[in-house]
Amino acid sequence: MGVLVSGVGLLLTLVVRVVIDNSARPNSSLHGSARWASLSDIQAARLLPKKNSFFKRLFTKKRLQNDFVYVGAWQDDRGVTHYLKHNGAEHVLCYAPTRSGKGVGLVIPTLLSWGQSAVITDLKGELWSVTAGWRKEHAGNKVIRFDPASPKGSACWNPLDEIRMHDGFEVGDVQNLATLMVDPDGRGLNDHWQKTSQALLVGVILHVLYKSIYDGTAASLPYVDAILSDPERDIGELWMEMATY
Repeated sequence: MGVLVSGVGLLLTLVVRVVIDNSARPNSSLHGSARWASLSDIQAARLLPKKNSFFKRLFTKKRLQNDFVYVGAWQDDRGVTHYLKHNGAEHVLCYAPTRSGKGVGLVIPTLLSWGQSAVITDLKGELWSVTAGWRKEHAGNKVIRFDPASPKGSACWNPLDEIRMHDGFEVGDVQNLATLMVDPDGRGLNDHWQKTSQALLVGVILHVLYKSIYDGTAASLPYVDAILSDPERDIGELWMEMATY
């Protein structure tokens, strides 16, 4: 009798559950739940500060720096525009078509208010011309422009200075550098020309590094290029010089 009653009860529960789940009732998110954010949504996302009471503002320590990332703007019912600014530890991604105002509306305001360090990819040079002066003068940053293709006004970097000499790492470091030059896409040294050119560059770069130590000169990639492309110099002379050093 106990098993029978339990079975009938479970069966009735299942039938009621099926009827309830399949009954017609309004579903507010049937066609999606996306909507414009309200004031409470924006405050919950911490993009707009909540208004504190007078006593809370009185006893709250004021921030010394207002380091925010601008992510947009919001207009309230009175027509007043409030900037939406993010200062959390989360990442921020802005996705929009070309010439839609990403730089003017978000990037430039951020760079003109963000006082901490920043690494900026600026292919056109527009961000540098607009924000570099403020970041140096008011944010106290050391501003460096790295544009290897520019004939002037760019910081210089010699990759051969990063080779760890006399520590047992020089061969591996030079092999990695030569591989980056021969195979910049990282697809691997698949053919004969890539493999032999990588081996040639490793030998010549190591020679230039050791020669610079003994002669007290600077080792650089332009010097490597000059050695390999000098039409007046026989390859046998270069080989003897490499064997000597």
